[in-house]
Amino acid sequence: MIRTRTVTITAGAAALVVAAGIALTACQSDPEGSSTPTPTLTSPSPTATPSPTEASKSPEDVAAAAAEKAVHDYYAMLDASLQKPDTFNPDDLKKVAIGTALADAQNRFNIIWGQQGLRQNGSTKLTEVTRTSVDLKPSDNVPIVELRVCWDASEVNVVDKDGKSAVPADRKPLGVQRVGVANYDYPDGPWLVAFTEYKDGETC
Repeated sequence: MIRTRTVTITAGAAALVVAAGIALTACQSDPEGSSTPTPTLTSPSPTATPSPTEASKSPEDVAAAAAEKAVHDYYAMLDASLQKPDTFNPDDLKKVAIGTALADAQNRFNIIWGQQGLRQNGSTKLTEVTRTSVDLKPSDNVPIVELRVCWDASEVNVVDKDGKSAVPADRKPLGVQRVGVANYDYPDGPWLVAFTEYKDGETC
């Protein structure tokens, strides 16, 4: 049974994501298939052995690295949802988010695209992702990593069907968010963004 954390999201965060239509994400790639033939292996490859550095990492460091990757995947998915909304599968949001973060992402897609018919051009860059805490043995038994995320949306535009920008003139292109990444089936389960909180007034 999935447990959820209750997190209060500020009105500023909701306004930033829904009204302004800002997509918060790292740059994403869309690799195309390669026609390069696969080489034939003449002997089995040896099993990779973790380097001393990797083997010496603490469980907290391993969790933090996985959580940071999950943060990049989450924002990349937010971008993808509005860059090609007519072909995007909303269920894919479940691959990167859970709890209130999933609900926020679904509402964002349904409002900006479903109700307003807007789509996104460009990608928001994550300029800094820093872990602030790691708790692998919380009282609710759901390990969580919290991170401070700085983003730059100066190259993002949200447009209507005629290509007219719907971004307010007073939009702030830089922002900071507190992001919680949880693992409900630790240590084998996926790390998923569980909540985000916009930090109004903070800068990087």
